[in-house]
Amino acid sequence: MAHIFALPCHYILVKLTLKTIWPTQAHRRHLMNTSNILVVEDNKINQLIAEDMLKKSGFQITIVDNGQQAIDIIKQKQFDLVLMDIQMPVMDGETATRLLKNDPDYKHIPIVAMTANVMKHEIENYLNIGFSAFIGKPFILEDILKVINNTLNN
Repeated sequence: MAHIFALPCHYILVKLTLKTIWPTQAHRRHLMNTSNILVVEDNKINQLIAEDMLKKSGFQITIVDNGQQAIDIIKQKQFDLVLMDIQMPVMDGETATRLLKNDPDYKHIPIVAMTANVMKHEIENYLNIGFSAFIGKPFILEDILKVINNTLNN
């Protein structure tokens, strides 16, 4: 009999765990259909990958090439979340994030660092600068969706 009850209990635990990580399908659809995301990335291939993943997931996205362009467009348009590359020409992601977080009009916007630099001390540095979270490169759809969901719900 122990074997009969082990499977249902395991299934229930998995089901509860998944619900705590990701909201219901209806809530997920609402988040995606109403969330306006700014992608700040200088690499054209990464832009295409991010655009494809996010649009197919139902997000409204805008893409710019560097931190200065991000600051300029944030002053013109409202965004629910920013995905910010770290190393870019003109203005890097760290500088742009510091400027946005020091401006009372924009400090509420969650900014997620997109970087291949995911060593513990680097992640701590990003969070201290004011990033809300980080996502490692190369991009994995499930990871991006999880970080976006967690960030938008906090």
